Amino acid sequence: MGQNSSTPLGCVLRNFSKFTKQADYGVKMKKDDLIKFCQFEWPTFGVHWTPKGSFVVKEVTAVHGVVMRDGHWDQFPYIDCWLGVAQDQPLWIKKCLVKSHPGIGLILRPPRQIARMNLVPSLLPSPGKSPVYQDIPNDSERVPQPSASSESGNKGYNLRNIVESQPALNCPMREVIGEGGDATFVYTPFSTSDLFNWKNQSPSFREDPEKMRDLFRSIGQTHRPTWADVQMMLQTLLTPEERRLVLGMAEHIAAARLEVGGIASCALRETCPVEEPGWDNHTAAGRELRAQYLGIIVEAMGKAVPRVTNLSKLYEVRQGKEEDPSAFLGRLYEAFRKFSDLDPEAPDNQRVVNLMFIGQSTADIRRKLQKTEGGPRKPISELVEIAYKVYGNHEQAQERKEDKKAQRQMAALAAAITGGNPGKTGIQKGKGGRVGADVCAYCREKGHWKRECPKLKEKREGGPRGHLMRAEEKGEDTE
Repeated sequence: MGQNSSTPLGCVLRNFSKFTKQADYGVKMKKDDLIKFCQFEWPTFGVHWTPKGSFVVKEVTAVHGVVMRDGHWDQFPYIDCWLGVAQDQPLWIKKCLVKSHPGIGLILRPPRQIARMNLVPSLLPSPGKSPVYQDIPNDSERVPQPSASSESGNKGYNLRNIVESQPALNCPMREVIGEGGDATFVYTPFSTSDLFNWKNQSPSFREDPEKMRDLFRSIGQTHRPTWADVQMMLQTLLTPEERRLVLGMAEHIAAARLEVGGIASCALRETCPVEEPGWDNHTAAGRELRAQYLGIIVEAMGKAVPRVTNLSKLYEVRQGKEEDPSAFLGRLYEAFRKFSDLDPEAPDNQRVVNLMFIGQSTADIRRKLQKTEGGPRKPISELVEIAYKVYGNHEQAQERKEDKKAQRQMAALAAAITGGNPGKTGIQKGKGGRVGADVCAYCREKGHWKRECPKLKEKREGGPRGHLMRAEEKGEDTE
């Protein structure tokens, strides 16, 4: 069903390797999955998608929007590639269209390139006109008029009206220097593949809210996203329930700020709007509102999802034998943020953090910190400094141990080379062993044998028998 080579789906399946080479999504794309999505999943979205597929950009864009909105991320690489070929219309797509619609007039300019005409701003915009929102080119500039044969034949895949209906995108901004030396802002869009990569490479918001907040902060600094871009980030990186909680908390934070500042409540929608506010990003006031809104969203992400304290997870964080105190403290802070609702850097929670740091350090550091007077009440920086002193001594002891081990290995190697017995010196009684032909078996010296050894003779004369012989000799002399 729908897999005939003359249908859009059949055309894509026949050129599947070209279809999948458009972008790297970090997953292996399969024909069976594409067939399942195109014939059984996408027709249920209620956007007039047929099981045969379509190369009409408007229809593909509608499916793409549902996939993005509902978070069908297993389907995203397929529909994103499909949208790309529908917009670019590579040669293999045009051949399929010609075979299935003999009367069609080919579009001479790739539609994706046409759509991008609205996204390329001028560095020196004309007075009174934004460099982003430019007039849409007229029909003659956009797509050549179809020939008479096209009008009289099949309807064809003319994208002119579709492109006209697409608004210009307000993309993330970058500051550049114009020819006059003045700073101006141009938009540098991040693509849907960027969002998809961010989602794949980051833990979920529920799993690690702090890392997701860091990601939003990073995107805010590098891309300066507009209000619409922030909504796209929330829609892509958060689940619908998480998004609802974050936006609700953001509105609560904005209302609290307005009450403290004594500002009228009607200004709430200006601070935390629910629809495109139309901020002028080329003015300081507009950029300030944009940055303030993103800051409220990031703050709301830290408060929106209540966390249940799991002390067992906190107690599992213990310092490794070779781990320095700063790295251990960092892991402990991360565990507090992840498995409890306590802020480890808040002064009220400092005693709890200190007790965990002391109790879960390595044995030598723990003993030192426990003996320190007023340890749990000291600033954490002082505890880390004391821990580093013990950690340094531990490293030195480890180095000495490794040096001794290396020396023993060198001695063993030298003994193996010279044929000696490493680690043992002097005379070893009861352990003869083979010696050389001119070596004494008693003193291990060369030049004589054991029966001629002067040391052995001296020893024998110095013993009880030697004393008796000398006494007898003295007695004979006295007589």
